Amino acid sequence: MSKHAISFGTSYAECRERFRTAAAARSLPVTSIRHPHLDADVTVDAVTLGGPDAANLRVVIAGAHGVELPFGSAVQTDWLAGGGEAPADTAVLLVHAINCAGAFQRRRNTDGNIDLCRNFRDGGELPRNPAYERLAADLNAPPGDAAADANLAAARTEMGQTFIHAIMGGQFIDPTGFSYGGLAPTWSRRTLESLLLSHAGASDVVILDLHTGVGPFAEPTFVCLQEGSALAAARRRFGDDLLAPMEQAPGRVLHPAVGHPTEGYERLFPAAAVVSVVLEMGTCPPDETLPVLIEEHRLTRAGLADTGAGQAMRTTTWEQHAPVDDRWREAVLRHGRAAMQALIRGTC
Repeated sequence: MSKHAISFGTSYAECRERFRTAAAARSLPVTSIRHPHLDADVTVDAVTLGGPDAANLRVVIAGAHGVELPFGSAVQTDWLAGGGEAPADTAVLLVHAINCAGAFQRRRNTDGNIDLCRNFRDGGELPRNPAYERLAADLNAPPGDAAADANLAAARTEMGQTFIHAIMGGQFIDPTGFSYGGLAPTWSRRTLESLLLSHAGASDVVILDLHTGVGPFAEPTFVCLQEGSALAAARRRFGDDLLAPMEQAPGRVLHPAVGHPTEGYERLFPAAAVVSVVLEMGTCPPDETLPVLIEEHRLTRAGLADTGAGQAMRTTTWEQHAPVDDRWREAVLRHGRAAMQALIRGTC
């Protein structure tokens, strides 16, 4: 196994141990916040370099979707182990396993079946997702329902890109349904907001949220759900290839996610220049991952998460979003290191 692969944990507990060990080796204090709804020792862990009054704040978030934790954890751990430092007048905040329950349970969602990346709405009228409603009965069918699977396959052919948005874009009508955004802030959201607000005086904020599952295998895709000057700043920092779902472009269909954390970051720092970017590292193609995500959801909804079938599906979900493949690990860690350098340099 290569030296880069050593940074990757293969479970929530292993990821956490490696992150904490890297911090301890540098005598950096770790703020550990235990999840209140689980009997096991499951925590969000945060490390800060630089002072709370720094004008510039740089944030790296790992594990917003629980099964995607290993990549983000490896990037954070590698940066700490490699001697990463905060530049002058800059605080660097590393938030490890913000959806610690999802990572522990090997699920995309939180312990309350909420997609954390759809949980940052600020009240108001509930958004509708008519395309989801069309697919809901088949998405939420009993496990192994061949007729429902056939219906979804036909719908995907008919709907094209709208099919992906229907499933992943968020819905707010069914708490036990797929991609539920929740009607109130989750514990993970409140925890993240509390950590960020310890730097409320920052005037220049850049947040990098590390994910996997979108794009070509082992290749990076940067996404920014902002417009105007924030989007321009994101492109200067992370490259012109960055995708911008809020930006209208002829011949391109991109769907912004409802309730994305970007909305929350902008509210938390109303007087600051805020740039929020997601880095997606490609793993398996959607033809492989979507059926597994849907079947894991169905098993959980049916109360079968702890059965052999349920646990096997969660293992597959985890492995699809964090391949145990040295070539993948070396490539994504290299891209992660480059993203860290882009994140920390200069101001907006």
